[in-house]
Amino acid sequence: MRRATPSAAVAAGVALLLTLVGCGPRRADDATTSPTPSASPTDAVSPDRTPSAPAAPDAATVRAQGVPLVSGPVALTLLTVAPATVTVAADADGSARATVSPGTALVAAPAGWSLTVPADGSVLVTDAAGVPVGGVSGGAAVAVAPDLVRVDGAAGTDLWLASATVAALSWGDREGGESLGVTPTAWARASGLAAQDLTWAQLVAQEPRADAPTMHDQLLCHMLGAPDKDQWNLEPWRPDVDAFTMIAARCNPE
Repeated sequence: MRRATPSAAVAAGVALLLTLVGCGPRRADDATTSPTPSASPTDAVSPDRTPSAPAAPDAATVRAQGVPLVSGPVALTLLTVAPATVTVAADADGSARATVSPGTALVAAPAGWSLTVPADGSVLVTDAAGVPVGGVSGGAAVAVAPDLVRVDGAAGTDLWLASATVAALSWGDREGGESLGVTPTAWARASGLAAQDLTWAQLVAQEPRADAPTMHDQLLCHMLGAPDKDQWNLEPWRPDVDAFTMIAARCNPE
């Protein structure tokens, strides 16, 4: 009998191994398992989802659904977010107040107008031509859109709208020379940065001769340092100085 060549022996061994493996008893882990039925879409458990918050009203919605807040030619619209409520009342001087219960209020300008929020949270109202025509104080407003602001108040908010800042103007000889006496409204005395911008704009519109840097700086100095003074006297002949010098001179630099 011939001996098998090495290659034939290897082939025979492989064949024998395959035969033994193929004929041997199956182990448990060799058994074919049936696929686990996949859950149908209706059987799956949906994860908990937090309902999305409703979209905040835009300016058009506030104008359509809110209550009017009016001072002179300035007609804003105010809409509270439930559960907050609002009560609006007119003041004898032509300004208007809105008392908002704890919560959020949205204030919209007329279409085409703008609401600008300075750093102190007051609001300057400008018309379609870009002219300052009013202001709102009493709350920390946040700009939402060019014509919409939001005011949040955990303890409630008293908003104050005004369209006039100058009660009277008169030129005279005071303080050692020509002087412009400015009698401000109550709102102008107490309404922050928006009042500064609106008062200056209305002062210059009524008295163009006052349009000078020194007059502007004297006005701001009085608004900040002497808000309760009956009349603010501004002199066009006073020098134009820096803010520190103006304050040190008590608004009357020499």
